[in-house]
Amino acid sequence: MIYVCLQNKEFSDGGPGLDPIQIKPQRIKIGLVPTNEISNITTDFRFGLGTAMDKVVSPFVRRDPKYLLYPCGTRHIYCDHPYSFLHRQSLTADTDAFKAALGKVNRTGSQDLVEGLFDGLMQVMVCGDKIGWRRKARRMVVYATDVNFHQAGDGRMAGILEPNDGLCHLDEKGYYTKAEIQDYPSVGQIIQKARENNINVIFVIGGKERTIMRSNYYDGLARHLPGNIHNASALSNDSKNILDIIRENYRKLREAVKLSTDGIPKELVLRIYSNCGTGRILEKTNMCEKLSFDTRVNFTIAFESKLTTCPSQRSFNMTIFSEGLEDRVQIEVEHQCDCDCQREPEAEPNSTKCNQRGMYECGVCHCNEGWSGDSCQCDQRGTEAEACGTEAGYRPAHGNCSCGKCVCTSEFSGIACDCLKSDKMCRDYNRVSTSRVDGRRPKTSVIFINFTQSALATESVSVESAVVTQDSVERCVTNVL
Repeated sequence: MIYVCLQNKEFSDGGPGLDPIQIKPQRIKIGLVPTNEISNITTDFRFGLGTAMDKVVSPFVRRDPKYLLYPCGTRHIYCDHPYSFLHRQSLTADTDAFKAALGKVNRTGSQDLVEGLFDGLMQVMVCGDKIGWRRKARRMVVYATDVNFHQAGDGRMAGILEPNDGLCHLDEKGYYTKAEIQDYPSVGQIIQKARENNINVIFVIGGKERTIMRSNYYDGLARHLPGNIHNASALSNDSKNILDIIRENYRKLREAVKLSTDGIPKELVLRIYSNCGTGRILEKTNMCEKLSFDTRVNFTIAFESKLTTCPSQRSFNMTIFSEGLEDRVQIEVEHQCDCDCQREPEAEPNSTKCNQRGMYECGVCHCNEGWSGDSCQCDQRGTEAEACGTEAGYRPAHGNCSCGKCVCTSEFSGIACDCLKSDKMCRDYNRVSTSRVDGRRPKTSVIFINFTQSALATESVSVESAVVTQDSVERCVTNVL
């Protein structure tokens, strides 16, 4: 409470034309200040002050010189020149300085009924050094208004297309310098910066339309901001309940703890449990309310991964924090889907054990594309015929090409798999064929054997047949003769 003596004349019986003075003092002024009320719930506090109007551009503000000189429409009413946001007083424990700053606030005027209060709110949240926010302190912004707010996209009506960058742009005098350059902040940006900077916003709505303003705009916004303030507050006609509003909302913030998270990927499910210090069975909740001073609350956090395979990004960082407070818990999460030998340094990319052509993992080479073999020594970048020798008579039907060599089936042998391992075909059929085995393409023949004559008659034709060695042919001829 502030007590100011405005008139304190001495006692007098009066005189001609004068009234007697029978009580002292005659005039006093009593002012209620928040410090007395706030001191009942905390002894360490600071106050600051800023005011916001709108961007000084058409159609939000009239630009004609007469209006800019007299924004309230007449020279008989003193009004401040239009401005977007002015930071008037940094946070201070000096209540006299705060009252002096408050006493300098004058009315001003604008063109429309919606104001650019988000510009000011953004600057209050992100200009920590200039505002004077302290670490480890609960931060509250009392947002008092009687009108709706402009938001992202509205700046286009004035030709302002550059998005709000969410940074501090206050000059030495405290004016916001990007009002006519950047668009208004979005609701999402306001919520994001409130979380990042641990700001608790109390919306105090006055005026004749306060009920509509609260329900249509500010109640929903309050529910999405950090803290335990779920709706806006209505200012009474005489504004005397402002102290009750501050005290009640501060009590809500002090008596509640709400955990939030940031940076959790969609494939991870996080659940938070607590009994809020009651000793009962844990329940799924991230908020505890109506806590008494110095109460300790424990939270249990459970993680569940919905992944069925390893993600490309094996590890990530996430944050768990109490809304409205600065403290953070940094958590590093790593998907354990590999053996130790599959991760570096035990795993060796382009290892010398793999001829620098593959990954050495758990004692095995995993070759790069185009290479094979136990130590990635085999070049598989060409065709099989090229790998085994185009002119070597390689026959895919008789075997496979592995690391430049022919690996034959059980019936064939030779460097090109062109040799039968037995003379079964000679005994079972009346035709055999010969092949040259000197590494050049063979001349394929069909030999007709006449069993009634002692002479061997042959006739060459251009057909494909089973291939046997020259020795096999000779054995077949000897047996027939």
